[in-house]
Amino acid sequence: MMWLPLLATAQFQQGKVRTIGTEKNINGTPLAGVVVKSQGRTNQSKSDKYGKVEIRVESNKEGHAYQLASVYKKGYELNDKALIGRKLAYSSKTPIEIVLVSSQELNRVKTEIEEKVYQQVQGKYSEAIAALNDSLQTGAVTLQKYRERVELLGKQRDLFEPLIAVMADRYAHTDFAHLDSIERRINGYIIAGEMEKADLLIAEKGNMDERIAAIQRRKELYGQADTLVMKLSEALQEQREKYEKEREDISNDLYHKYAIALAQFDPQSAGEYILLRAELDTTNIDNQLEAGAFALDYLTDINQAETYYNRALNQAEKKNGHQSEMVALCLNHLGGLFLEASRFKESLACRREALEIRKNLYGEFHTGVAACYNNLANIYYGMEKFDEAQHCADSAINVYLQNDETNLSDLADAYTTKGGIEIAKGNLSEALSFYELSVSITDSIYGAENTHSATTINNIGIIKDYMNQREGAAQCYKRALGLFQKIYGEKHPNVAAVYSNLGMLYQDMGKIDSSMICHEKALEMRLDLLGEYHEDVAISLNNIGSLFSSMKQYDVAIDFYGKALTVIDVILGNNTMRFATTLGNIGVAYYRQQNYLQAIDYFDEALKVYIQYPEQAKKEIRTMAKQEKMSYEALLASHVLTEEGKKLAQKDYEQLLIDYQSYLTNE
Repeated sequence: MMWLPLLATAQFQQGKVRTIGTEKNINGTPLAGVVVKSQGRTNQSKSDKYGKVEIRVESNKEGHAYQLASVYKKGYELNDKALIGRKLAYSSKTPIEIVLVSSQELNRVKTEIEEKVYQQVQGKYSEAIAALNDSLQTGAVTLQKYRERVELLGKQRDLFEPLIAVMADRYAHTDFAHLDSIERRINGYIIAGEMEKADLLIAEKGNMDERIAAIQRRKELYGQADTLVMKLSEALQEQREKYEKEREDISNDLYHKYAIALAQFDPQSAGEYILLRAELDTTNIDNQLEAGAFALDYLTDINQAETYYNRALNQAEKKNGHQSEMVALCLNHLGGLFLEASRFKESLACRREALEIRKNLYGEFHTGVAACYNNLANIYYGMEKFDEAQHCADSAINVYLQNDETNLSDLADAYTTKGGIEIAKGNLSEALSFYELSVSITDSIYGAENTHSATTINNIGIIKDYMNQREGAAQCYKRALGLFQKIYGEKHPNVAAVYSNLGMLYQDMGKIDSSMICHEKALEMRLDLLGEYHEDVAISLNNIGSLFSSMKQYDVAIDFYGKALTVIDVILGNNTMRFATTLGNIGVAYYRQQNYLQAIDYFDEALKVYIQYPEQAKKEIRTMAKQEKMSYEALLASHVLTEEGKKLAQKDYEQLLIDYQSYLTNE
């Protein structure tokens, strides 16, 4: 059990799907079975028989933008095709309305409109030709003029055909649901080909020339008003620039006060200054990010930090667009926050998006891309997906080594991440090599007593502990503890992590009282800072359970293990190696109580999880299978079973030997 450095929830937009409103069915008909998918999501939603649909979107913030990627139902098409890709605003109160039209019905209506209009055009054309013929016969026009007019009329008629098709398409798509009564009648007449009736209705609204003249006058008035507003705006802009300059000056002074408070080790005042600065200008991205970092790292207030980071992300997207470095930076900050809170899926989503943005901006071999790979490695590590974590860590190191602009401290961080993954995979010597590389780089930059190496020194202590180099491990832990306390004070997750490691070391050294003090400090700190459901809390509960087990207080140990099991189930699920490890711990406690039936149940459940990780959990499977074998043997040798019970237990025991033969025979 170790600690390594670790660098938002999607909601549903309600919607309603219906058919286009027609003259006979103004509000349309609800449509079932329409598949709706939002951009950035692999899942899709389907409308029910009432046309209701829940569309998964990235944010539940009122007004936040989302986009639809597709709307599909066989035989239907979107009435407004521009709806796909359009920026829509999330609303918890107002459902989005999606209108579809039957492709068959659409083609029918378009064809009817085209035919009716074309018949009228053809009638007018025929009348014009007949009038020309009369003029030719009476000598009113010459033969040359006649030919020219006939040719012109033919061209005009031909040009009308595509125009009529476009017009028919527009009216066939008309949604009557949101038209007033007059507009419905006008549209209805035009669709029916009753153009004279439509024209009369339009005339009832007033003389068209007078209406146009009136709107032109209003346009002029608004133009004059715009000119006046522009003059006022210039004066206002001058005052605004003065205001912005004064605000920037205050912002700078607040940061200066923050820096002074930090130098004087006055975190309370520092926090007041940096948070006040963020509230002074909520549109300033840097101010929000710096306040968020302070809230997360020093105040360990995840909710407050998330507020600042979301503000920064919203402003970055508004000012720079989604495909920008500032958006990638904000996403990385949010990803780190979610990782700190063990919200792995949200963290992964943020940092994957940040990686893709930077790849699009800079290409594969950029230090920013390497940083994203390193961040992803930490997330996968937290999720116990060690192969994915190793791939990302290797990618980060590879990019850093190939880039002349690499900051050495970033490379040191990547080596630290790689070392942690090697520990998780059981490769202690490789892990130690990467950690020592990291510390040597950091020491060369900052000197031997630098705070940058605190995490890596802690992890070197872990490796030395695993290698039974107890005194060396204790020196590393104490050095790391001093450095963390120097940075963060007495109360911080990093400080708690080192206390946890010291507690385990003291337990191995037989210093039970010292071990208990360290573990209790770590647990109290973690509960206070991180809340009940956090993986670090589960680690502390497991450690205290182990300590009580070593003291032969098995009932107390089982109680602590059970609490740890609940926490792990909530944050990681019951299919993870950490869950199986805790099951095994409970099994061991029952075995030592000589409660072999209960022990067998827990060992068996642990094996079912471990066997899903045949490569990563070889040692654990072997150990657990051996524990269950010993429990069966002790149970069969005892006098607690009936004859029938012994037969059943013997059968299960023999099945265990078959199922795990390779693990039990190759110790």
